[in-house]
Amino acid sequence: PEFRERRNFLFDKYVKENKEDDIKFIQTWIDGYKKEFYMDNAKNDNNITFSWEIEHNLKAVEKNFDDPYRILEKEYTYDPTGDKMNFPVEYEHLKDVVLAGSEFVDVNPQFVFSNNILHLYSGKYYFNKTVIIPFNTKLIIHPGAKIYMGEKASLVSYSPVEATGYENNPIVVMSAYKNKNWGVFAVINTEEQKSFFENVHFSGGGEDTINGIYFSGMLAMHNADGYIKKSCFKDNFGDDGVNIKTGSVIVSGNVFENTYSDGIDVDFPKEGTIVENNIFKNIGGDAIDLSWSSIIISKNTIEVCADKGISVGENSKLIVKENFITNCDIGVAVKDLSEATVSNNIFSNNRIAVSAYQKKEIFGGGFATLINNKLINNKATSSADVVSVIDFK
Repeated sequence: PEFRERRNFLFDKYVKENKEDDIKFIQTWIDGYKKEFYMDNAKNDNNITFSWEIEHNLKAVEKNFDDPYRILEKEYTYDPTGDKMNFPVEYEHLKDVVLAGSEFVDVNPQFVFSNNILHLYSGKYYFNKTVIIPFNTKLIIHPGAKIYMGEKASLVSYSPVEATGYENNPIVVMSAYKNKNWGVFAVINTEEQKSFFENVHFSGGGEDTINGIYFSGMLAMHNADGYIKKSCFKDNFGDDGVNIKTGSVIVSGNVFENTYSDGIDVDFPKEGTIVENNIFKNIGGDAIDLSWSSIIISKNTIEVCADKGISVGENSKLIVKENFITNCDIGVAVKDLSEATVSNNIFSNNRIAVSAYQKKEIFGGGFATLINNKLINNKATSSADVVSVIDFK
C-alpha cells in the first residue's frame, strides 16, 4: 500500500507537469527524423504507413495525458493457486528467468541438467516457441547439435553460453521452415561471465522483443562479454546479423553473408572489443555499424554492401586498419563527432572511398585521418561536408 500511494503521487505529479513538454519532445523527434526515414530505402514500412503510425502514436500519447488514470486500472497480481502471474504480453516470459534448473528441464525436456549446468548434446532439436534459459546456471551446446527454430521462436539466455563446435562438426541454428524466419539467439546481463560461440552456423533468424527488450540481432549479446569466432551468419531477416550492446566481445574469423540489413552492429562496447579477420559478402545495409565505440577494426574483407562498409557514428573513436573494402556505396563513413584513423586499407570500386559528415543535428561533423591507403577505381576518393574534415597524411 505504501508503494502504491507513492506511485500514485508521482504519477499524478508527472501528468500535471509534463504533457506540453512530452508532446513537444515527440514532435521535435518526428521533425528531426522524418526526412531520414523517407530517404531510407531498406525500411520495413512505406512512407504512408510511417506517417500514419507516427500520427497514431502521437494521438495515443495525448490520450494518455487526457485520460491518464485508465493506465492504473489494470492490476498485475500473483495467483498462488494457479501458479500464474498476470503479466502483460510483452513480459510473458519474465517468470521463466528465475526458474531453477530442475524446473526448467521439466518444461524443456530437450535439455539435460547436471551440476548446475544445462546441456544440449549432439543431435537434432526443434523449438516451436521461445525458450528462456534462466539466470544462475550455464548453457553448454555441444558439437553436432542442430537446432531447428520455429517461426518467430527465440532462445534467450540470462546465463552464459558455451557453444563450441568443430570445423568438421559445427553447431547449427537454423529455421525449421523454408522462407519463414525465427527470432533471435540472445545472451543478456551475464556481466563478466564470458560466453563463447565458435564454429556455429546461424541462418534464417530475425529480431524480437522479449521481456521488454528489443533484440535487433540474429545473435544478440547485451551486457554480455565473450567471443564470437569462426562462425557464420547468413540469410537473416532482421536488422543485424550480430548485435553487441555494452559488452566486451572479440569478433574474429567469421563470415557474414546475404544479410537483410547490417552485418554487425556494435553499440557502447566495453574495452577489449575487437572486430577483425571477418568476411562480409552481399550486405543489405552496413557491413560494420558502430556507435559510441572506441575499438579496433582490422583485417576484414568487405565485398558488396548496399550502404557503408564501415559506419563510424555517434561520437566514436576508431582505428580502421588493413581492411579490404570493395563495391560499397561508401567504404568508410565517419559522422556525428566521430574520429577515425584510417590506415593501410585497400578501397576498390566504391562510389566514395571515405566520407565525413554530420547526419544528426545534435552532433557535429566527422573527422578522418587517412594514412597510406590504396585507392583503386573508386568514383570519388573522399567527400566531406562543411563541418567535417578529412586529413590526408
